[in-house]
Amino acid sequence: LCFTLYFMGAFVPFDFGPTLAADCGVSAASLSLSLSTGSLVGRPLLGAGADKFGAAPVTAFAMVVGGLSLGFMPVVAKITSASMQFPLLAMCFVYGSTHGGRGGLMPSLITRLFSVESMPVVYGLVCVCTSAGSAVGSLAVGFLFQAFNNFYVSFAFVGTMLFIAPLF
Repeated sequence: LCFTLYFMGAFVPFDFGPTLAADCGVSAASLSLSLSTGSLVGRPLLGAGADKFGAAPVTAFAMVVGGLSLGFMPVVAKITSASMQFPLLAMCFVYGSTHGGRGGLMPSLITRLFSVESMPVVYGLVCVCTSAGSAVGSLAVGFLFQAFNNFYVSFAFVGTMLFIAPLF
């Protein structure tokens, strides 16, 4: 359930970010670069954090911070303009670092919570939950965007899913 909830929103910035960026004069390429650079930086940083504090608490931290950054993306986009792109790009960098870092911790987390022997089965189940959450989340965001004609409700919804996922 945790990963289904998490992945309801995990790919939303990649799916709907270009539209959000275009609405405030930011190029989709800049947004993608910010997300990808964050992911590149987040992997070793969260990996080092997991070595020090453990994979489970660092994964939960990444989910909560990722949820907050995702939920506030449309709010930050409101203060973003073509001449001042930093707020949205910084928020995308933060989200990218938590998303990428959390992904790198999955094998370690699974083997610590279960066992090395059960890794293939458990990781397969996580992938099924990932696919289910991603499909439902993207559809929900598209529906909410059409219903409200803005990203506030849809990003708040998926940000909340990421934020509460560690509770399960």
